[in-house]
Amino acid sequence: MALLRYTARERHLARLRARLLANVSHELKTPITSIRMFSEMLAEDPADSGRTRRFGDLLRAESLRLSGLIENLLDFSRLGRKEEKLTLEPVDLGGLLARVSEGFSFRAREKGVDFSFQSGTLPTLESNAPALERILSNLLDNAFKYRRPEGPRVRLQAEDLGERVRICVEDNGIGIPRRDREKVFEEFYRVRYDDYGVQGSGLGLSIARRLARKLGGEITVESREGAGSTFTLILPGKDGSRPA
Repeated sequence: MALLRYTARERHLARLRARLLANVSHELKTPITSIRMFSEMLAEDPADSGRTRRFGDLLRAESLRLSGLIENLLDFSRLGRKEEKLTLEPVDLGGLLARVSEGFSFRAREKGVDFSFQSGTLPTLESNAPALERILSNLLDNAFKYRRPEGPRVRLQAEDLGERVRICVEDNGIGIPRRDREKVFEEFYRVRYDDYGVQGSGLGLSIARRLARKLGGEITVESREGAGSTFTLILPGKDGSRPA
């Protein structure tokens, strides 16, 4: 029985490794190809300032996307170790959100997505800035991937609730079937991949939730098929209390 369990576990791990390699290899090709193409176009036509700015924005957006993929792989490796701790330090939440939203605004303009960021006055939290950026980037990336073909919209909103801070990423995309709403947080799980041709490693939401929990928070999802989804990140507020 022990040998059978060991064999089954090794086969499962082999399948996971194969899926990871296939997904990531395919996903990395797109930003690398874009970066090479726009770099070549800039080199061929350096005098056109308008094209230079546009290609520069595209290069920045694709570089951020490539960086995000690499960070997901590193996070996946690190988070597999239960002893891995996140160092807490003062984080200007408003500044961090503005920085993340600025990076995604380039991608939104290129893809024709109506993207906005709204918040009131936000506190400085005892948290981990790189982890928060990874969480937000993965939630926004998921919203962009599953956007609707016509009139896509993504909203990033944040609110200080005193003992808690609530950050929502809302889209008007394809939505998630009820049976899949918790499964989307599993490693490598993809919702209706073949139907929509959505690319990705299948790690983003899993990593986002695991990082949120390491920060004393949680991520939940509400969704309606054909109407969109809202992913909500709840974090301890300024006083450091944990979410209920």
